[in-house]
Amino acid sequence: VATYDGDERTRDYVWRITSDLNPHALKPFFEEDQLRAFDSFTNHAPPHIEGIIYGRWRSPERIGFTAAVTAPRLEVRGEQTDRVAATVGYTNRLLTVRNLIVERSHQVGRADSLTFDFPGRVMYFSNVVSSLPPQVAARAIGPVTARAVAPYQFDQDPHVVVNGSLGLEGHDPTDLHFDITGGPFHWWRFNPDEITGHLHWRSNLLTLTNVAAKFYGGSATGGGEFEFFPGTRPTEFRFNAVVTNAQLHPLVRDVFHQTNRLEGMTAGNLTVTAGRDDSLDTWQGFGDLHLRDGLLWDIPIFALFSPVFNAISPGLGQSRADEAVASYTIVNGTIISRDLQVRSPQLTMDYQGSVDFMSNLDARMQARILKDSGAFGPLISAVLWPLTKMFEYRLTGTLGEPVAEPVHIPKFLLLALEPFKALQGILRNVGHAVTLPPTPAEPPKP
Repeated sequence: VATYDGDERTRDYVWRITSDLNPHALKPFFEEDQLRAFDSFTNHAPPHIEGIIYGRWRSPERIGFTAAVTAPRLEVRGEQTDRVAATVGYTNRLLTVRNLIVERSHQVGRADSLTFDFPGRVMYFSNVVSSLPPQVAARAIGPVTARAVAPYQFDQDPHVVVNGSLGLEGHDPTDLHFDITGGPFHWWRFNPDEITGHLHWRSNLLTLTNVAAKFYGGSATGGGEFEFFPGTRPTEFRFNAVVTNAQLHPLVRDVFHQTNRLEGMTAGNLTVTAGRDDSLDTWQGFGDLHLRDGLLWDIPIFALFSPVFNAISPGLGQSRADEAVASYTIVNGTIISRDLQVRSPQLTMDYQGSVDFMSNLDARMQARILKDSGAFGPLISAVLWPLTKMFEYRLTGTLGEPVAEPVHIPKFLLLALEPFKALQGILRNVGHAVTLPPTPAEPPKP
């Protein structure tokens, strides 16, 4: 149903419409550059529209309309919905959608307003609140947003609030804020139970703040900045992460995709002060690690010496560590630590050296027996000092297949020492029996 009022003198007109007409029938009223909005959606059932269209004949720039629209089975950029309802207005080449409700498979998205600025090629978001799948919503917004969201997966649809602006051609006008809560969450090989955070995407800079996660029985917090230079230079980034009371066994299982018998609770922090996504050698930073009540003998640089310690005292090479601590720096993609120490009452292992992101190892290990065994531990350790020097080794090879060579003992004497007979063969072969790989694959680029 439509009624028409017009002024022949000024050529102004007003149409009042109640209709189930497909909106694509209105294309003749719009200019060529404005027709792109129609290309973003498809109606699989006629929408119900009540509104007015006004303007001046032969002056398409004067056209405007406002309408209450309810659209069943609307498809937006290939994404199907069950129902969309909103008040839609158009004037001065701005299309505004107010009080938007999107329903899809019992999921709901709402927005106070969405505004399309056709001359400026910018889309504005005001208080968009969604429980829709992030990938679905991102694809409906556009391919740039879809690519940015793709690496981040949720098992259950998160709660997302969006405000700001999105450049429809290029990043320069973009200034978007996301507040996200949801889980279980998956990124690269990490699988926290729940995650929250604030994302600010402005032009070519993505900033993460107030990121917090339930992380393998403990917690993780952090943030970072990622600066994009599409087509001109690699992405540059800096970030930090702090982990508290995480369980070592499931964390290693997920990151390395390997079964393991590791135990313990781990904490630490990682700060990357600079890096680029085209080369691991550009990473610079620092951090520390702390493990308590741990079993570490599935890690090759420790497992390498387990048979030797068991030869001294059965079970010593499988003893539980009260504590393992280290601080480290990252220089040009190489992790350097001078104070990695694994401590138990029967055994202390000190490591210092480096490992790069390709897993190449250059370090030294010194073991001290009974150093922390009560008040007489230091005295016993001093008495056993010659034995301690025997247990000083240089480690080369890789983290997955380390090679140990004694520092102070000529190689030809090793076979004559008891209980270290055939020690060289043990040290060369035990690393190959450990299944833990050297390092996980490089994470996806931001």
